Amino acid sequence: YQEACAAFVVFDVTRAPSFQMVTEWKKDIDEKVLTSEQKPIPCLLLGNKIDLCQDGKWFKTKEEIDQFVADNNFIGFFETSARNGTNIDEAAKTLVKYIMDNKIEPYSNDRASLDITAKPAKQESGGCCH
Repeated sequence: YQEACAAFVVFDVTRAPSFQMVTEWKKDIDEKVLTSEQKPIPCLLLGNKIDLCQDGKWFKTKEEIDQFVADNNFIGFFETSARNGTNIDEAAKTLVKYIMDNKIEPYSNDRASLDITAKPAKQESGGCCH
């Protein structure tokens, strides 16, 4: 989780026990991963393996999942299929747009920054590596 600024929480729509773990996973993320403003990072919920469901039906209704998303502070929900790519790009774009629109930055215990434009310091001659 170190320095994450957002997360996907993914469950299997063909296995109800995986959905039952979502609240535990979200709680773990909310407790351990914060933004630079000391708030929980945004999480997008994904119900994967939608391609294996008959007519796109699974054990939750749209109303039930919408309520669950609101109750557990997810920024949204997508039904996805990693196998055929259903909603994978859309979910990623949604999460990135949320990060950018809300200027989410990761929390870091190490406030020292690295300047990648700085020229390397000149080493004195000698030492073991010259």
